[in-house]
Amino acid sequence: MVEKTVIHQAIATNQRLDDIKTTFTEQISTVAGDVKAILAETSSSKGEDFVGRKDILNAICKAHFDTDNSLSQDDCPVITVLGGMGGSGKTQIAVSFASLFEKRFPDIPVFFLDASSETSLNTDLATLVRSQTDKYDNALTWLASGIKNWLLILDNADDPSLKLSTFLPRTTHGHVIITTRNSTHRLLAPQSFHAVDVLSIEDSITLLLKSSANEDNEANRSLAKEIAEELGRLPLALAHAAAYILINNCLDTFLVTYRASRSQFLQSTADLPQGYPHSVERTIEMSFRCLSVRVQEMVKLFAYMDARSIARCIVERAAERKFLHIPRKSEIPPQPDTIVQVKVLQDIFCTRGEWNAFEFDGMIGECLKYSLLQMSTTGGERFYSMHPLVQTYLQSISSTVRNCSTCQLIVRLLASATTMSDRYEFFGFNRLLSPHIRLVRLGDVVEAGDHYGFGEILSEEGNGLAITHLEQCVEIWKSSLGSNTKTTLASMVKLSNSYYSLGRVEEALQLREEVFQKRKQFLGPDHLDMLMAMNNLAASYHSLGRVEEALALQEEVFQKRKQVLGPDHLDTLMAMNNLAASYYSLGRVEEALALQEEVLRKWKQLLGPDHLDTLIAMGNLAVSYKSLGRAHDALSLEKEVLEKWKRLLGPDHRDTLKAMRNLLKTFKQLTMEQELKSLAEVALPLHERVYGVGHKQTKRVRRFLG
Repeated sequence: MVEKTVIHQAIATNQRLDDIKTTFTEQISTVAGDVKAILAETSSSKGEDFVGRKDILNAICKAHFDTDNSLSQDDCPVITVLGGMGGSGKTQIAVSFASLFEKRFPDIPVFFLDASSETSLNTDLATLVRSQTDKYDNALTWLASGIKNWLLILDNADDPSLKLSTFLPRTTHGHVIITTRNSTHRLLAPQSFHAVDVLSIEDSITLLLKSSANEDNEANRSLAKEIAEELGRLPLALAHAAAYILINNCLDTFLVTYRASRSQFLQSTADLPQGYPHSVERTIEMSFRCLSVRVQEMVKLFAYMDARSIARCIVERAAERKFLHIPRKSEIPPQPDTIVQVKVLQDIFCTRGEWNAFEFDGMIGECLKYSLLQMSTTGGERFYSMHPLVQTYLQSISSTVRNCSTCQLIVRLLASATTMSDRYEFFGFNRLLSPHIRLVRLGDVVEAGDHYGFGEILSEEGNGLAITHLEQCVEIWKSSLGSNTKTTLASMVKLSNSYYSLGRVEEALQLREEVFQKRKQFLGPDHLDMLMAMNNLAASYHSLGRVEEALALQEEVFQKRKQVLGPDHLDTLMAMNNLAASYYSLGRVEEALALQEEVLRKWKQLLGPDHLDTLIAMGNLAVSYKSLGRAHDALSLEKEVLEKWKRLLGPDHRDTLKAMRNLLKTFKQLTMEQELKSLAEVALPLHERVYGVGHKQTKRVRRFLG
C-alpha cells in the first residue's frame, strides 16, 4: 500500500488517515445505499462507530464512484462541497469518505490540506510537493500532470477573501472534497453541494448515549432527547456534552448544570472531541466575525426574538414605517428613548432613508453564507431561523446595539410592525408577531401605545399576557392623561375586553360599568362610543346570567345604531347578532333564528364567506338550528366553520377548539359514533395543551371518548 501523505497544522505530515480518524469522537455512520462494494468493505471498518449522515455519504460516493465502483472521470476534477455552520460535522464526513476511498483504492494517495487561509494552504501545498517528488516545485502542477489520480481534501475553507478556485488543479482527473462555512463555494460544485445540517433527533440520542457510555433504554433516551433539543442537535456540542457526561456520570443532571452555566460550557475547550481545536463558542464566533458590522448588528437583534421563526414581512413592515409607528397614538409625544431607538434601527435597515429589499437580501445572504441563519418558505412568505447555540452566543456577547438596549430595540421593531383592526383583517400577520411579543419584558416597553398594541395581539390568541400589557397601558395613561380622556377610556375598553375573553367576567363588568357611566356623562346617550360601551356592558350582563338586563341594553343599542348608521352597517349587524344571543338565552329561539339568518346573509355579502365575523354568525345559527331539532342543518354549517377556523386561526386557537366542541355535540346528537370518536381523539390533546388536563373544557372533550 502506498503511504498516504496527510498535511494539517495539528497533524504530523506523515500521519496515516487511520490515525486521523481516531482524533474525532464525533460519530458518523457508514454509507448506506447503492454502492455495494463500499458498503461491504466499510462494514468492518472504524466507520461502523459513526452515527448519522448516511444520506450525505451515500451521495458523495455516487458522485465520486461509478456504478461499477471504479473512479468517476470527467473533463475536470470531481468536486464535492460540504457546507454548514461550525461544529456540524463537515470535516468528519470528509474523513469518513476518505476512509471509504482509501479502502477501495489503496494505491491512490489522499491529501488533507488546511484551507483556512491562503497562507496555510500555500504552506501545506509546498510541504505536499516536497514530500512526494523532486521533479516538480509546484504542487498543483504535479497534481495536474505528474500523478494519475488523487483525493484532495480542502478543510475549513471559510475565509471569504480566499479565491479557492485558484487552488484547484487544472486537469481532467482527480477528486476534491471541500469543507466550508462559506456557502458561496457551492458554485464550485453546484451538482454536488451538501448542506450539513444538525443531526436528526434519533441520531442525536444515539450519539449522546453511545459516546457517554449510557445504556440505550427508554428512560435514558428521554433524558438524551431533552439534552439534544437544548443543544440544537449540533454534533460538536453533542460530542462535547457526551464527553462531559461520560467523565462526570451525569446524564440525569447535565441540563441543570448546563442551564446554570451556558456561556462557560460553550467557551470551554475541556472535554472537546480530541483534535478539535475550538470551543463551540469559538466556532460560532469565527463565522460571526466574517460578517460586516451592520449585519452583525442585525443578527444580534434577531437573537432577542423567537429565533425559531422570524418572518421577513415583520422587518419589512416595520422598516417601511421607518420604525416610527406606535400602535395606539396618544396626546403624549414619543419618549426620548423611542427617538434614539428609531434612529438606530433606521441606520441598520434603512441606510438610504427607506426600506430597500435588495439591501436587506444582501444582509441576510451574509448570514446564510456562514450558516448563522437558515431560511425557509411557507405559503410564499420567507422565514429566518437561528440555531439555539448561535442565539445563546449572540446574547452572551452583548445586550446592546449602539448603546441601546437590544430588547428595547426589538420592542420598537415589533411595535412598528403591529397593525390593529376590529375586523380581523390582520389576524394572520399578527400571528407571526405573537411568538416574539410573548418574549417581551414589561420593563423594556417605553411607549404606552406599544403596550396597547401588544395587548391587542395577545388578546386575539387568548394569551393572558395581554392583560399585563393592557393594565400597564391603562396605568400609564391614567397617570399622564387623566381618567376621563378618550385615549384612557379606549385603553380601559380594551382591557375590559381582554378580561371578558379570558373569563375574568366580574373584572370586565366593573371596568365596563365605569366606562359606560363616563362616556354617557361626557359624550351623551346617542354617541357611537357610548353605544359601544353599552354593547360591551350588555355582553358582561349576559355572561353573568343577567340576560333581561342585557336584552334591554341590546335592544336600545340595536335601534340607535340602525337609526344613526343604517340597517346594513357592520356595527348595526353586530348589535343584531348580540340581540339574537339574548333572545336565544331567554328561549325565544324563533326570534333569534330570524335575526341570525339575516345577519349571516348580510355579513356574507359585506365581509365575504371566510371572514371571522361571518364564521361566528354561522356558528351561532347552527346552535339555534340544533335547538329547533334541525341537527342536520347545523352539521353542515359546523363542519364548514371548523375547517375555516383551522385554516384561518390554526388548530389550537380557542375559537377553533370551541368549534370542535360544538361539532362533537352534533355528532353525539346524531349518534355518529365513528365521527365522534375520530374528532374527539384529535381535540383532546389540543385541549390538554391549550387549557390544561384538568380544565372543564378538556374534561368535556374527554367525556366524548367515554
